[in-house]
Order: sequence, then structure tokens, then C-alpha cells
Amino acid sequence: MIDICSLTKKQIVERVKYNCEHGHNGLEHGRCWDRANSDKEELAFFDIETSNLKSTYGYLFSYALKSPKKAPKLRVLTTDEIRSGTYDKALLTELCSDLRLYKRIVTYYGANFDIPFVRSRAVFYGLNFPTHKELLHTDAYQIMKHKFSTLHSKRLGAACDFYGIEAKTHPMSPHVWNRATCGHTDALKFIGKHNIEDVESLEKLWDRIVPYTTLTQTSI
Repeated sequence: MIDICSLTKKQIVERVKYNCEHGHNGLEHGRCWDRANSDKEELAFFDIETSNLKSTYGYLFSYALKSPKKAPKLRVLTTDEIRSGTYDKALLTELCSDLRLYKRIVTYYGANFDIPFVRSRAVFYGLNFPTHKELLHTDAYQIMKHKFSTLHSKRLGAACDFYGIEAKTHPMSPHVWNRATCGHTDALKFIGKHNIEDVESLEKLWDRIVPYTTLTQTSI
């Protein structure tokens, strides 16, 4: 069942114009549409920033998606969304749509945090978050943990530092995060830059470690 609310106007129009072999459009026969549009980007590096480590008490500040060798896509919560009390509903609606542009997403510690957080928030709002087997997921943290286990720390910043990869030039600061929670624009922009740096450094780290693992068919 397709949640039309999770699609952009352009995506809805494209699905309506599509006609599958059974005589239905892309909204009526979603699986036919998916097969016909299997030329999705192979993978994207994905990272989020949040107001709290628990989705029960916090909300999504931003998300970044980056295809290899391409500029990242960033969506940051706005001051109006915070102060009006709508928070991350529209942001998560866009995320549900954007995730479906890829076959696989690569995260860092995403199996334990990023994915459960956004899934919990999306379900809370009744949004159509990608379901089991709809999208593949690889957690680079697990590769570091098992294939590079002797590093003193498995944090993304520590791993990047060890391999000489520039990362975290906009480091996390409680002062900035507290200001962002109140909707201050400068703090939200800072968090957006921090978010982009995470996916860019993850891509560089990924290039170093991917030859030492096998990509599995693990679902989101």
C-alpha cells in the first residue's frame, strides 16, 4: 500500500502517467513501478542529527544523503517547524521519499541509532517508512568493529583520524545543540554542516574499508 502523502507532487505525477503491462498506473501497481524503475542510485551514505538520543523525547534536526562522488542532499529543520510545534513531520515525510531513491544506504552505527530513530518517528506520525526488504542497509561501524577490531576507538571521528581523513571540523557542542532546540537559525545551520561532514567523511572511510567485506542483503 503506497502512502501518497510520502510522495512529492512530481513523483505522484510520474506514477500516474506510468502504465504497466497489467494496464495500471504506478500508484495502483507499486511493484510494477518499482521493477520498471530499478535504475535507482546504487547506494547513498546516510546520517542524521537529533535533538536527543531517544526518539521518545527528541526529534530529527537534519538528515544528509550522499551518493558516491556526488554532492550531498541536506534537509535541516526550520525555525518555524520547531517553534510552531510541527517539529520533524514534514522533514520525515521527505526522508521517507528520499530513501526510496536508492537501493542501499550506508550508515555508521546506523543499525543501533539512525535507522531505529527515524523509523520510530515516522511510525509515530503514520508515515510510510521503507518496510522490510524494501531497502538494503550496511552499517560501516560493524565492519570496523569486526574487521578493524584493534583500533583504540570505533567512533567515526577516531577511525577517520587514524586514516588521515578530515572529519568533524564542526564538532558537536552542547551550546549549539541547545540553541538549535530553541530554533536558532545559526545553530541549525551549524548542525547541517556537521551532518554533511559526517556523510563526506563516511564516504572516504568506506572507500578504505569496503574491499575487506562482502555486501550482504540485510534489509533496513
